[in-house]
Amino acid sequence: MPLIVYSPFLDESQRGGERSELVIGQDIPATLLEMCGLEVPSTYQGASMLPLMEGKSVDWRQEIFLENLFTDQGYARQDGVRGERYKYIRYYSKDDDRKAYLPDGIPGEQPIYEELFDLKSDPKEQRNLVSNPEYASVLNAYRQRCLELDAELSPR
Repeated sequence: MPLIVYSPFLDESQRGGERSELVIGQDIPATLLEMCGLEVPSTYQGASMLPLMEGKSVDWRQEIFLENLFTDQGYARQDGVRGERYKYIRYYSKDDDRKAYLPDGIPGEQPIYEELFDLKSDPKEQRNLVSNPEYASVLNAYRQRCLELDAELSPR
């Protein structure tokens, strides 16, 4: 997610920097905890961005798992993986999930639509590459990674 951070506690030399690491909303509470001198629980999915803000070299995540399981707003359930260069999203039918929270999905369900974007050559995500045979290996790798992350993060 695009993010601008201001902290009067940072040294002047650390202000105005830009980073390209992938951050998620859960990183904000983790950062605030560390800035307050409190420990981030080991079970928490977010990571403190403080080392990034301080300009340090950090072993940081290379991808993020995307997920929308809430259907009240009329959007289709979806999940996906976003890496530095590619973004893959799969969408599921809205027919069986209205007003339902389905963290485990529907057994045997297949996505009804997929998207794959090359963020380097298409940063505005205007060209879906799913049907482009040149990207078949990338698509298959992202499909597999999405399944792995879904299984890893699901409370099954």
